[in-house]
Amino acid sequence: MHLIFDVENHIDPIVCRTEAEVRDMVVELGDAPFQVLRIDVDELCRDVTDEFLPDEGDDSDDACGIPSPDSLRRWHNSRVL
Repeated sequence: MHLIFDVENHIDPIVCRTEAEVRDMVVELGDAPFQVLRIDVDELCRDVTDEFLPDEGDDSDDACGIPSPDSLRRWHNSRVL
């Protein structure tokens, strides 16, 4: 089971049973920051947001070694909440 938290609405998570449902909800959220938590039988809760962030090519660093804005946004979204 997966819980998707909209960063602006911590109280009402979206519950998804499959990864396909999670991917559909991520598309619906668009550019809104979110966090995805997976709940398994043997563990309480695990942050898996980075598995569902859209791939935007290999732009993690530019030529000077400075992270791109998209790379920083993905890093920030994976740590929010």
